[in-house]
Amino acid sequence: MKPLSIHWDYYDQVYEYGRVYGRDAMHHLYESAQAVGVGSLNFRVEGAGMSWVPTTCRPAFDQYTPEKAVDFADFSRLSVAKESHQRRREVADIFKQTYAQIGNPLEVACEVARQDGMPLNIYICPYDQYFPGLNDSIVHQHPDRCITSRDGKQRLAVPSLAYPENRLWLLNYYREIFQHDFADAIVYPNSHAWYSYPIDGPDDWFGFEQPAVQDYLERTGIDVRRDPFDINDYYKHYGTYWTMLLRELATMQQRRGHRLIVGMDMGPWQVYLPWGAGKVMTTWRHHNDWQTWTSWKNVDLCVGHQVNMWEYDMWPGNRLPYMPGEPDKPPYRFAREFFGDRNDADYDVYSFLTLHADRAATELPMAAKGTHDEGYDGLIVREAADFEFKLNWQCLRGLMD
Repeated sequence: MKPLSIHWDYYDQVYEYGRVYGRDAMHHLYESAQAVGVGSLNFRVEGAGMSWVPTTCRPAFDQYTPEKAVDFADFSRLSVAKESHQRRREVADIFKQTYAQIGNPLEVACEVARQDGMPLNIYICPYDQYFPGLNDSIVHQHPDRCITSRDGKQRLAVPSLAYPENRLWLLNYYREIFQHDFADAIVYPNSHAWYSYPIDGPDDWFGFEQPAVQDYLERTGIDVRRDPFDINDYYKHYGTYWTMLLRELATMQQRRGHRLIVGMDMGPWQVYLPWGAGKVMTTWRHHNDWQTWTSWKNVDLCVGHQVNMWEYDMWPGNRLPYMPGEPDKPPYRFAREFFGDRNDADYDVYSFLTLHADRAATELPMAAKGTHDEGYDGLIVREAADFEFKLNWQCLRGLMD
């Protein structure tokens, strides 16, 4: 039996619950998950520019003011209706009540996890630092330090890790988060800011912030703004900033005696593309340097968080640019080929399922079988709100047997 872990997006839980999601609700969640064989829950502490964990360095989410949004792009693709604006304001009010009634929800979640004997992990999203109407984020405060186009004229609503100041801001926040009594930390490189990715530009047009360009010039003698250059070599260089952040996070976890689980797409590249664009194009990418990450001895990997890499989708709908795959060999089946023989490896590789509730009867058994057949060390599924409010926890019973 391989471990099954379920993501717990606290915002989505509150959104569906419609009131303060406190100790009793958390106890019920843990008991329901344990009863069907779930081994751990993964509490999401931030997302889309908001943190719902109070810290000294970052305001906790308790307000939504879309009329004050920074205009990074044409937001028409986001299609946030007026009733959605109202619902987000209502959720912000619930979070305000949450802090007044139970204090820090992550602290309470950790307490309940200890009482119920279930491991609690967290997951964090360093790139996911902005959404229109959530105006206390680093992106809102420093749009000049966001990911930038080659010509310097366009910015994405994503903080660039090439700026040491951005990495420091994130690390100061995570240091406070890591003081809580959870186990492992999962870090994903995805972002809700896809609406700010242009759909009419050339491929590989972003990731050219001045610090990254200057560092590459000093290392290679090539000025990418005026000289011919190898885009793959540049994006390998660009990936070193992600690795710098991971190194600090892994060190924090080593001091705590726990592991860091790094999310990545199958293959050598982490690819970012404008969802809903009607065509497949890369906005920017960086190297998945997983050999370096796992060499730190407390890092595991989680593959497939950005795209459904399983079999049911019509080819090539389950494959990103630069991702390995063939019509009769979907991306999830490349685990052994890509990661090699891991019988003696001191790291684990988990598969990931972005569950669609209306396809659960197909997706869950498919992901479970693929996890077993292809030698993954466990399955992580998003997310708890689906099982609590849309499905039934019983659909997970015996899934990983």
